[in-house]
Amino acid sequence: MRFLCPIALCVLLFAQPACADNDFCDGVHSPNTIGDSPFGGRCEVDMLHDDNSATPAATNPMRVHDLIFTEARLRRFTSARMFKLDAQVKQFTLDDRETLIEWSFVSQPTSAHRVLLLTLSRDPEAADAPSPIVLLAQWYAPPAAGWSLADDMYSQQPLAETAIALPPDSLLSTITLVFDGHVAGVQINDHAWAAFPLPDTTWVPARLRNAILTSSPLPSGVGTWISWPETLH
Repeated sequence: MRFLCPIALCVLLFAQPACADNDFCDGVHSPNTIGDSPFGGRCEVDMLHDDNSATPAATNPMRVHDLIFTEARLRRFTSARMFKLDAQVKQFTLDDRETLIEWSFVSQPTSAHRVLLLTLSRDPEAADAPSPIVLLAQWYAPPAAGWSLADDMYSQQPLAETAIALPPDSLLSTITLVFDGHVAGVQINDHAWAAFPLPDTTWVPARLRNAILTSSPLPSGVGTWISWPETLH
């Protein structure tokens, strides 16, 4: 089953550089694409290519949406060691492309890192039409802070991985990221979990990235629009 391709990762590698703190939330988009009042105080991540969009060039869907979990941002949660992020998927059109979510963690005493990489795709070998949406969750121990699979595809192999397939004809509506101080996990549509243990309880979230992986320009109407909790503003 194919989930990642080298050409697609090259596009992400040369996308707009991330800012030092928060280059994550987008602020404007054509409301008739998603519906009335699309924002609602939440953090909107626009990875949808729309020729009629009012989104400025700085928030183009090809850029990397990048957020660093500073101490101040972690304090917005009830506990920096136990919280979840419920993302509402407002629009999701694959067109044989994949969406990348990277959620990284750091050990406070050692500065070691772990990265949870999430790839959404459709199973090209499935007999059903349309083919089911599949989430591939991969758990990495990167060599340095700020590492991304887009930077170095071949030298790192995941410590573990889990694939979750939605039932045929199911629409992707929610992605839930969970951290409780012991494990990092993900769930789609309240359907099934993939969870990965952290080495000990000294770990906290470090970074969250969203980006589209594609080997060619997106056709109009293709991509993903995700609405994250307002705590990510």
